[in-house]
Amino acid sequence: MDVASVSAGISEQPITKWWNFTANLSYSYTSFKAYPGLYTGMVNELNNKGGHFFGYASTTFYLPLNFKTGISGWYSSGQSVGFYKIGSLWTLDYFLSKSFLDGKLSVDLAVSDIFGGRQTETNIFDGDVKTYSIDQKSTSTGIRLGVSWRFGKNTSSMRNNIGKLDESSRM
Repeated sequence: MDVASVSAGISEQPITKWWNFTANLSYSYTSFKAYPGLYTGMVNELNNKGGHFFGYASTTFYLPLNFKTGISGWYSSGQSVGFYKIGSLWTLDYFLSKSFLDGKLSVDLAVSDIFGGRQTETNIFDGDVKTYSIDQKSTSTGIRLGVSWRFGKNTSSMRNNIGKLDESSRM
């Protein structure tokens, strides 16, 4: 199996003082050719090749009164892996957070996989004939409520700025 890939990303890029954005994108191309003994009894050779795209994005909004909210999601296109052709998957999540007592207490509400997008089909084909199939659905949809307390000194800040311009001189 041969694989070639490329990826790029940005982390916590400030759009405005109250809004940031993170994204990661990647593309890979896979080529698989089975040796003859592996596909004995099948009409066609097992050659499987194709591209695959993966993307992740999240955005956070810093709101008044120590609230913050955001959405995140990812998408994985269909892909070829060895004998298998795997369908696409995706998810979209939401969160809302409120901090109290100078940042020592935090209450978080999160909703994961809002639309139930984590379902896919995995297949093996002999030419154009589907010889094997699995339908999968992950049950990751849910709501979580969390409460956390920070002990000791609290150096609370609204956001974690990664890659500030003044830090670029360290390289």
